[in-house]
Amino acid sequence: MDLKQIQYFIALFEDGSVTRAAKRLHIVQPALSMQIARLEEELNQKLFERGAHGMSPTAAGRQMYRLFLPIMRDITHAREQLVQRDEVVSGNISIGLIASIAEGALAEALTRFRMRYPQVEVTVADGYSTTLIDWVAGGQLDVAIINKPRAQLSLDSGPLLDEEMVLATSAAHGPDLPGSVQLASLPAVNWCCPPNATACAACSTARRTSWT
Repeated sequence: MDLKQIQYFIALFEDGSVTRAAKRLHIVQPALSMQIARLEEELNQKLFERGAHGMSPTAAGRQMYRLFLPIMRDITHAREQLVQRDEVVSGNISIGLIASIAEGALAEALTRFRMRYPQVEVTVADGYSTTLIDWVAGGQLDVAIINKPRAQLSLDSGPLLDEEMVLATSAAHGPDLPGSVQLASLPAVNWCCPPNATACAACSTARRTSWT
């Protein structure tokens, strides 16, 4: 009895059909039938009965399945553990973040990263976008997440996401607002938006508008 025969037996037991089991194992049907016949001969036990609805396990077949299934699961688990050891990611990385991300999503993101890559040491620095760009250019940081730069950078860069801006106002104005609002078309009222918000460039034409 070898590992291949046990795998073939379990596939046939679970699928109940030589055709389906052979397809699952990516082998031809005669090869599967031959291995099952050899297994039955070696054990001196009939493991399956052929019927109108496929292959039905005998009492010996059901007992073998109960005995060998946990063993095959242990072998699969052991193989996965050994593969993971060869693919362990380790090292150090320095990341720069703008304050809004550092204060918001940093804790949760670091927790998930630590669980997935426990061998990686992460150093985080926060600051303004221009400062973080200088630190990456100078080699003090490996990577940085910044606001969209106004000018082309000499560094490799790319967008991570498009942030949707939402207008918040009093309940009294709610029924009068359309589904979407162009910033430049807002009434001449005082309003504010987050520092360094990308949308500020789009609203520079709004009259008597102030922001912080």
